[in-house]
Amino acid sequence: MCRRLERLFGDRIQSHLSTLGYDDVPAAAVSLLPLLEGKGVRPVTLANKLKISKQAVQQSLKPLETSKYVETVPDPTDGRGKLVKLTESGDTLLKTMHKVKQSVQDELRSQIGKKTFKKMEESLNEIEAILDPGIHD
Repeated sequence: MCRRLERLFGDRIQSHLSTLGYDDVPAAAVSLLPLLEGKGVRPVTLANKLKISKQAVQQSLKPLETSKYVETVPDPTDGRGKLVKLTESGDTLLKTMHKVKQSVQDELRSQIGKKTFKKMEESLNEIEAILDPGIHD
């Protein structure tokens, strides 16, 4: 059920982004891009956080690299390692994505009511903390 809701939520965000001209943004970007804020992340770290294989991460990154939203750069702390980081376009996309996500949440909140929405958020946070105790560290 949660996976289906996550997919539907991501599809809604992707649809809104498409109407804003971001029709080259794959659905996987909704989960992936927020993890890239900052100075860059190793692909293996992305795989661990998303609970997917490194190959799946590479497949998800490929269209984002092609569209110049992300780039791979050498890891300054490890000459053999690589970091994935947002480009300027990727940073703009992420900011837009945050606004769209908030808009979709506001839309849902208005449809199911503030109280129900807040309870849903609290319940999901409780479930997440039980299933992944280190998630908020």
